Amino acid sequence: MSLNLLINQIEEQFSSSRSNVYSDKKREKHFLNIYEVFSTIKELSKSGSISIPELPTFKQILQYIISDLQYLDSSTLNVIPFEIVSCLELALKDWIDDDNLILSTHLSNDYNDFYFLPNPNREYFNKINSFLSTKSIIKISYRLIKISLPKLLCRDYLSTVALYHELGHFIDFEYNISNRVMLKKHPSFPPTPALVQKFNHLQEYFADLFAAQYISDASNQYLEDRMIADIVSDSHPKTSERIGVVAKFINNENLEIVNDFNEVLTSLGKQLKIRFEEKDSNTSNFYNFIPEVIENDEQLHYIYKTGWSIWKNTVNPSFLGIPERQKYQMLNNLIEKSISSYFLLKNWNNITK
Repeated sequence: MSLNLLINQIEEQFSSSRSNVYSDKKREKHFLNIYEVFSTIKELSKSGSISIPELPTFKQILQYIISDLQYLDSSTLNVIPFEIVSCLELALKDWIDDDNLILSTHLSNDYNDFYFLPNPNREYFNKINSFLSTKSIIKISYRLIKISLPKLLCRDYLSTVALYHELGHFIDFEYNISNRVMLKKHPSFPPTPALVQKFNHLQEYFADLFAAQYISDASNQYLEDRMIADIVSDSHPKTSERIGVVAKFINNENLEIVNDFNEVLTSLGKQLKIRFEEKDSNTSNFYNFIPEVIENDEQLHYIYKTGWSIWKNTVNPSFLGIPERQKYQMLNNLIEKSISSYFLLKNWNNITK
């Protein structure tokens, strides 16, 4: 086994990524950090200081680095709007207050590619750093939360509500929430097909409920809009059942599945609960073709629900006579400007305090 090919591939990727302009200093620092780790490994390889038994571990670390590079390349200012990432970062802060986490995205050419990459996890990240320390190599400071979305939809604010769902998968994976619920109900948790399906469905319900805390049923509006057939699969429950669970949660109805999740979350000091502030979409500024005035984080998240309500409203006279494509473009532009204005004002207020 040799590292030569992988090292040259990564060096080529670093070379093409040097001109990237990132949305914040953390991403820039992470780029420089993993480049330093890579450079040290490259020098060790050149000098013949890597033993044969160590080769697989070093190869895994190099593959980790190139994966991070791939996501950093799609997390630049000119690729992903900071408005989308900033909303998700606010939601993330409610659950994990860790400045060493970076929410990163990868653009896929597949129109259906909304997903969270669950590996490598925190344990694997810590093992990498432990190994690097034994070799006197600088540690990797930041850990990426890796979410993929379709390139075609990266500036579509009606579609990117799905990213709240994907962030929910990260939270679930980070705290082993669905796994702990399964172990409470099925202590042995043998990997029978029925229980594996139940576990998969549980993960989807948690992600749905996580998103609904912030954006009401906006994520399910998108889910319903894309639905081809209302069928159950090994990985996902029926869309109609997912929509029903979210609707009951929003209406504060008693749900066994929510109680199960919250029983586990209580030990972590967390709860699934409504975290949005509802605003009447019928009186939205969007009908006057001007950005919405957002007063707090709760209203910020709800802007996506407002957008979906207006998109589906076919009777309000404001958009009558306007071609549907133009309405789509205007609505996305208004949502973006509303979010942008909120963060600009929030940052200004923080500076002047």
